[in-house]
Amino acid sequence: MNILVATDFSKPAQHAVELAAALAQRLGDKLVVGFALEPPVVTSPDFAVDVHALENAVSEKADARLREIVNALGAQGINAESKIVQGMAVEALCRLGHDLDARFIVAGTHGRGSLTRFFVGSVAERLVLHADRPVLVTRNDGDEGLKAWATGARPLHVAVALDMSSASGLGLAWVKELRKVTPCDVTFIHFYWPPEQLSRLGITTEDALDDADPKTVAVLMRDLKSFVGDLPGQGTVNYKIESNWGELGSHLAFAASDVDADLLILGTHQRRGLKRLWLGATVQPTLHAATVPVLCVPGTSELAVATSVPKLRHVLVATDFSS
Repeated sequence: MNILVATDFSKPAQHAVELAAALAQRLGDKLVVGFALEPPVVTSPDFAVDVHALENAVSEKADARLREIVNALGAQGINAESKIVQGMAVEALCRLGHDLDARFIVAGTHGRGSLTRFFVGSVAERLVLHADRPVLVTRNDGDEGLKAWATGARPLHVAVALDMSSASGLGLAWVKELRKVTPCDVTFIHFYWPPEQLSRLGITTEDALDDADPKTVAVLMRDLKSFVGDLPGQGTVNYKIESNWGELGSHLAFAASDVDADLLILGTHQRRGLKRLWLGATVQPTLHAATVPVLCVPGTSELAVATSVPKLRHVLVATDFSS
């Protein structure tokens, strides 16, 4: 298979290329280094700019930089090639990932501040929202564990956000596929809102509002294990169940660090625009707060076919005996 890594020749992109190369070598995949050649923007017609000449100059410079990267990877024994695609970065890279049938897309993040992100966004975050396959968002200072696994220096430990929704089922399906090809320790992370569980379970004691109410945790553990089902492969399986009273994304990011995970896996419905504002989203806040790489598995991936219709255990039908 192919792994696509996006580059703009910045330091975060260089770091992403290094991590993607290690992953490709470990998984036996071909690495494709992709660069999006965006059309130049001419802000004033008064400037006599030869747009085609400018595009050609940028393309030639990018091609030379890509050849340097591919040659360096080849010297390390890594099967790699480069691709230049024209168009706006996110759309062009998503299209390239689809055409390559990439296992996933790797993208680095510049770590912009929250205000800048709100107005501008990042290519990595927008790839997560638009790509039809998983996107691995790398962190400059938090990828050591994943890279160490890729080079064979340590076992792999992944954390998986699990709320028993169809979106979290996507991350679960990806982990099941991963454990078919490599040993992998897994920690499933679940946060619950105490008032919701208090109402659902009919628990009336004040202890149900505590961070570690044993009755609530026991029921959730039962439900989560039923949702996960069989998890073939080698490696330990653990569950981290905690209450949550605030914003979920940052808590997920901190929990992944607490369990010393090398990778955090999230399923996403890819909510954008007004849907994100009205319905909320967990992925974006998690990406902003994460200190480890985050793999986002979209609802449009092939894994969605297997997880979109859950197995029915019981069906309850209400009636008042009317027609």
